[in-house]
Amino acid sequence: MSRQQATWQVQSSRETRVAAAMGLLVVGALLAYGFRAMEGPVLSGSRAGFALGVLLMGLGAGSFLFGHEETITIDTRQRRVFIERSSWRGSSRRDIPFDEIAEAHVEQLGDPEGGTPSYHVAVKLRSGGSANLFVGLFPGMWDRSAMESRCVRLLESVRVS
Repeated sequence: MSRQQATWQVQSSRETRVAAAMGLLVVGALLAYGFRAMEGPVLSGSRAGFALGVLLMGLGAGSFLFGHEETITIDTRQRRVFIERSSWRGSSRRDIPFDEIAEAHVEQLGDPEGGTPSYHVAVKLRSGGSANLFVGLFPGMWDRSAMESRCVRLLESVRVS
């Protein structure tokens, strides 16, 4: 087995989050503006289009206000996984010792038949807790093999170091 780097790090994509938020705001504003007359009965398409526009604008604004960037660092020298989250509201850091990791596997979010599923690494802790790594706008989030590679690399790091 080849010797792995002592530390490896993966960061979520701030640019993708901002672009998605902007897209939601623009599409939502266009729908709300286009259906602003809200003509017809209460359950009409015009009212539904306006409501959808307002909902999309709310989701876009929420992404700006409550979204965060995340950095996952696996440090084999310190034998720890660090999860750092930062946003305009502040930052937090979670530290998981390798000895606390019981198992790890890839989990899927979303229905493959109804759209494109995303993937993340789920870690089960010996204390009974859990941690989800690489959830959100990380590179490879829609690629199961990319997440499986990260999962294998994590498990090798835990075992080797």
